Amino acid sequence: MNFIKFAIIRPTAVAVLFIILVVFGIFSFTALKQELVPPMDFPFLFVSAVYPGANATEVETSVTKKLEDAVSSLEGIKNIISRSQENLAIVFIEFQFGQDTTYALINANQKISAIKSALPDSVEEPTVATFN
Repeated sequence: MNFIKFAIIRPTAVAVLFIILVVFGIFSFTALKQELVPPMDFPFLFVSAVYPGANATEVETSVTKKLEDAVSSLEGIKNIISRSQENLAIVFIEFQFGQDTTYALINANQKISAIKSALPDSVEEPTVATFN
């Protein structure tokens, strides 16, 4: 009862106390560490190549298959999924969890560079990227 009486008599003091608690709460929340959520590195790479003016069948036979064959020798691969559509070839590479994707990205770039001469001349530079 004394707190209610104090709040009615001195509303400014209660408002200041409330604002101080809110500011302290916001400060404390921003200072919390995320120990329960470790940093995650998703073990996925994707390779894409643009082949202007080509239909899906031509993209599959002359680009997608060669890209798949090049990256299939990388270490720690769990799954490879490829998509061929008009003007575009995409190869998704899933690695075992815990695999270093930076190392895999460098190796994939080397493998793609090695087969670049086997791709048709009008194919644009294949790009290799990771998921973040």
